[in-house]
Amino acid sequence: METGGFHGQGFSTGSDPDDSSYHETSSTTTNNTITPTSSTRRYSVAGVIRSLFHAVLVQDTEHLDHVLSSLSLDPNKIRDKEHKTMLMVAATENKHLVLRYLLALPSIDIDLQDDEGETALYQAAAAGSTECAQLLLLQGASASLGNE
Repeated sequence: METGGFHGQGFSTGSDPDDSSYHETSSTTTNNTITPTSSTRRYSVAGVIRSLFHAVLVQDTEHLDHVLSSLSLDPNKIRDKEHKTMLMVAATENKHLVLRYLLALPSIDIDLQDDEGETALYQAAAAGSTECAQLLLLQGASASLGNE
């Protein structure tokens, strides 16, 4: 059974309150569900977030595009249980196809930092994801930001 609690303007849900989060969605959120503004379908917040991070790991850009666009979600505000964004996970796991997809999104913040001050570039370099680190640099990621 999923439980949830509200944290600031967004919320977290899952068996652990810090399992996943989404903040400031343009969709309607109530009782741990997301209702897209253009549809009557309701989605479990934790389920949507899990599906997005799974799509990152299996490089399913079609699923990412469908979910992000149909629910009008901001990819910068979706975090996993370790408070990493999808861009950070793609960079760390050397998922260059997903990284390219995410970097093409107009709203993506390439230099967004996690709770420890780490950026996607910092995490890619630390994980040895050379191709992703190079791609981030080519797209304008700041080499001066990171865990300082």
